[in-house]
Amino acid sequence: YATAAAISGQFPAGVPVVYLATGRGFPDALSAASAAVADGGPLLITEPNRIPTVIADELVRLDPARVVLVGG
Repeated sequence: YATAAAISGQFPAGVPVVYLATGRGFPDALSAASAAVADGGPLLITEPNRIPTVIADELVRLDPARVVLVGG
């Protein structure tokens, strides 16, 4: 989770979109990564039932206009 947040740190605050996918398996995140970048935002990974603090902090910093949830 910290690695995803660190990579996301390359994006400025006020991004148009952030994609969120589970960090428990790679297919959802893998398929969403190119869509996230094409839409001008990062992909962050999260737990299925909670958002890790490092990810929540990054979401606050990014202040996205939209959040897209990917997968089940």
